[in-house]
Amino acid sequence: MASWRLWMLCLAALLVLEGHCGVQISNCVNGSVDIAEDTSPSFTCGTIRSGWINWLADDLHIGSCNKDSCILKSNIYKLRSESSSAGLSSELTITKIDRFTARRLVCLYTGTECRLRVFAPARIVPENCIITISNWRVQGSCQVENMFMLSDNYICTWRENSTKIPGDFQGHRQYYGNLSKTYWKEVCSFTKLMPVHQSKFTYGIEINPGHQDFFVETINIILPEKPEYNCTDTVIEGSNVTCICTSLNMGNPPASLAWDGKTDGILLLQNVGTENDNSIYTCRLTWGPNGFINHTIVYTLRVVESEQASAADLKRWMIGGVVATVIIITIIGALIVVYMVKRRKDRIHSSRGVKLVPPPF
Repeated sequence: MASWRLWMLCLAALLVLEGHCGVQISNCVNGSVDIAEDTSPSFTCGTIRSGWINWLADDLHIGSCNKDSCILKSNIYKLRSESSSAGLSSELTITKIDRFTARRLVCLYTGTECRLRVFAPARIVPENCIITISNWRVQGSCQVENMFMLSDNYICTWRENSTKIPGDFQGHRQYYGNLSKTYWKEVCSFTKLMPVHQSKFTYGIEINPGHQDFFVETINIILPEKPEYNCTDTVIEGSNVTCICTSLNMGNPPASLAWDGKTDGILLLQNVGTENDNSIYTCRLTWGPNGFINHTIVYTLRVVESEQASAADLKRWMIGGVVATVIIITIIGALIVVYMVKRRKDRIHSSRGVKLVPPPF
């Protein structure tokens, strides 16, 4: 009923007054505006060529202005007029708006209105923010508090360097009170496949409306190196074999490394027999989503019988003995040559009458 009276008043004003078409409320796009709680927003209505500019809040008349003065009926507003060659305009300021303030402003004559959506700027809780990598996916979460909005239209957006990642508010909403007002808090999170090229990646979050561009953490992605092993080339039957496969650089996050059919990089073989000769074992290093890096190294087991091993040891011993004998003979020969050269020099000096005087001590 009050709304009907308002529109009748506007219609009557339009019929009586001329030149008021196009009167608009500034700072109010598409007839609505989001306003942070506890701020003091201002709105301007105009211009008109003559008469009064009347303001209503939730269908209640709160003030009027003509070119000479303004009449104000509530102390939570401020009102002023401004005259120019274009006509008359009026500025209305709401002093420290809160969630209990009027939700709709109307500038009379055209019925132009502005719906006010009051919200509390959301705040990020830094100590409750974390970035992790698990199963080759980057996961981030941040707790956001101080939230209040009738339309419940908060948007959280994550950032990976300069790339934006849509976030989601998930989990249970928790309500709490502060200075006789009720707020809620939620967790904004995201998950995505991790980057696969070596670089540093910085992650941040922003809440709209609220906290903007908050840094969370930097992750250093490092690619792994190829695997290698310390396996013995040839083993004797009946022996136990321990072969370790590893990489000098496992990367970050660490790569997965294991022998095929095993769960790690340690290959244990007990009491190997000749039937195991030429057995092939593959060590595999995988890294990144969908096995982005997949390196393998193959170990071929050589098994010899005990008799073959003894013969091989004897052959190695004989070869070693021959080499040692040759070295000893060479050294002795070199000493003999040195001795003979020295003797020959001594005889030459004696035949020329040169007396060799021993050096003084």
